[in-house]
Amino acid sequence: MGGSGSKAKGVWPFSGGGAGGDASTDGNEQSVARMRGSRTATPFVFTRRSSLYYDEDGDLAHEFYEETVVTKNGRKKSKLKRIQKNLIPQGIVKLEHPCIHVDFPMILCELSVARGNAVVTVWLLVAISVNGFILEDSHKSPELPSLVSVIMRNVVTSVSRSGVGPFDVFPLLGFDALLKGRPLAGPEVNGKLREMETKPSLCSVASPSPVHATTSALVMLPWQRPAPDLRLQNKAALCLNVSQAESDSLICQFALEDMMFWSLPDWKVLLLSVLLWEHLCAQELKPTAWPLYSKKPLLLAWNAPTEDCAPRHGIHFQLDYFQIVASPNEGFVRQSLTIFYKERLGLYPYFEPDNTPVNKGLPQLVSLTQHLDKMKEGVQKYIQDPGAKGLSVIDWEEWRPLWVRNWDTKDIYRSHSRELVQQKNPNRSPDEVAKVAQQDFEKSAMKFMLETLRHAKNLRPNQLWGFYLFPDCYNHDYRRTLENYTGRCPDVEVVRNDKLQPLWRESTALFPSIYMGTVLRSSPSGRQFVRNRVKEGMRLASSGDGLARPVFVYTRPTYANSLEPLTETDLVSTVGESVALGAAGIIMWGDAAYASSRASCSNLSVYLQNPLSQYLLNVSTAAELCSQALCGLHGRCQRRNPDSDVYLHLNPLTHTITSHNGRLQVTGQLEEAETSRLRAEFRCQCYSGYDGEDCDRTDALSRGARLPGLQSATLLIIYLLLF
Repeated sequence: MGGSGSKAKGVWPFSGGGAGGDASTDGNEQSVARMRGSRTATPFVFTRRSSLYYDEDGDLAHEFYEETVVTKNGRKKSKLKRIQKNLIPQGIVKLEHPCIHVDFPMILCELSVARGNAVVTVWLLVAISVNGFILEDSHKSPELPSLVSVIMRNVVTSVSRSGVGPFDVFPLLGFDALLKGRPLAGPEVNGKLREMETKPSLCSVASPSPVHATTSALVMLPWQRPAPDLRLQNKAALCLNVSQAESDSLICQFALEDMMFWSLPDWKVLLLSVLLWEHLCAQELKPTAWPLYSKKPLLLAWNAPTEDCAPRHGIHFQLDYFQIVASPNEGFVRQSLTIFYKERLGLYPYFEPDNTPVNKGLPQLVSLTQHLDKMKEGVQKYIQDPGAKGLSVIDWEEWRPLWVRNWDTKDIYRSHSRELVQQKNPNRSPDEVAKVAQQDFEKSAMKFMLETLRHAKNLRPNQLWGFYLFPDCYNHDYRRTLENYTGRCPDVEVVRNDKLQPLWRESTALFPSIYMGTVLRSSPSGRQFVRNRVKEGMRLASSGDGLARPVFVYTRPTYANSLEPLTETDLVSTVGESVALGAAGIIMWGDAAYASSRASCSNLSVYLQNPLSQYLLNVSTAAELCSQALCGLHGRCQRRNPDSDVYLHLNPLTHTITSHNGRLQVTGQLEEAETSRLRAEFRCQCYSGYDGEDCDRTDALSRGARLPGLQSATLLIIYLLLF
């Protein structure tokens, strides 16, 4: 557009002066490109400076420049404009990473570069200017007031742990200008800059700069009592030179207005914008519950009915690598993983395939009181110890709480609900009947599930309770065709999942499913199928206040409805993908077919001994090492970018897996280079009671005494507005 290049990956790569041609390099002409509004807005305004006139003192007196506007349809409009005397001093920023200058005072940069740096700079400039600090001595730097310091630390922490992306818009300066230990430039005297060292307290939170990125900064801050020969009196300018490997060069220009003489409303606007952007663009990860097993960020559970393979066929399974081994079959009690099918817990209402109602068939008709009373019997049978810890999964699949999701064979619940309303109100129109039936069904279904969870938690408070296949994202488009299949959860299904917020908040764990069909075998589509389902689970796990719920992913060692074992590629696409996204556990489920014959038992046993156990040991060990190296065993690792293809795998150059006396074991140590890679690609989700980038803070704020972030920002905003 406008001859300024092409748009790629959401970044407009300005390579020169836009419609005005290439930028001059002699200082008499400077080019600047600005995009007004959002990153996709039009028109684009390209400005080419020219005709600079200076007065007798050498100060810039006038400047004429031509402004070319490229409208949405590609047309150009040019006009000649003039800037009067006393221009705002401009600093030139040469950036070697993608960046867009978004109509001062905003700059749009890649998150990997800008994360954590923008707000550091903003708050430092605010603190320095508001409090009238004087930077005139070459070895003095200001102390930040305690209030501003606390605010800055909280804001920077939120930004530095942000997972949003791939681009963020930050107010004011979006670059790494004031890093710990970087020099500040003092007043320019006789053409020389006097350097000043920043005090460590100015940037107590280290910004997560990318690996191999180097940053140098030259900063001129507003002086309260400037030297007589200083040309930048009461002005602020910033000049950065940032280099990053394998990036295109750009030239951006910007200026800071006189901050020393801003009025109180001006500062309020600045502070409010920082607070709002902090919460709009930089929500940090919520802490989650501690794992069931100490120092085990990844729980592995075997939940297939293979116990009959030994007595019937003489084939034994080696399941030592699983922390939980449980059978879903009837009669197995006191297990660390319990599945409550429809007949095992209370009075679940449903219809048999022949339309025979069980427990009156509909949630509108069943007695909730009787159901809750009956629940105690089932819970006592399968979890006999009231203080037992473990996973409790309610597997109710006959109907779904949202009316619109009861299609195909589940439509019987909609038809019977309509009949029920019609019987009570025979004079209602079909549309009214359908509307009332939907309202009655959804209200009763949701209440039935919520009260079940509440009562279950009261009966066995140390169990992690949730519903199997909740959430689901219905990304099964591949069943029609793999062409153009992205794996994304349909937008409408994401909205519907949001309607189930009370269910996510009441659950203490989520149990999504990633069973992979054979049509997805060893394909990128299979990986996308799993990735988006787990991402949706992780998203909803953070719903509401309090801790994020742990996500335990149900998968199978074989393809769905098949005894064919997963390929090694699909082990990565299922188990590896889930672990990298931050899942708390992997549950290997199977049906009775696994033990139906000697051949099925033998094939599964061989698969378990070699590729499956070896991979599970690999990924679980890597998860533990990452938790120890990055989070101090106070959190688990998850990808910084959920859509990146990075995994928690042992480095084959430093670690080996060998068999000793029939058991697999890992040898090797985590080296510094591998730790750096992990830190660049993964971040910590801290456990309850810990906070910070490395989960190393245990103060009262991180243990739950602080207000939620949004409430804290609201209080600060109210304070600014009132005072």
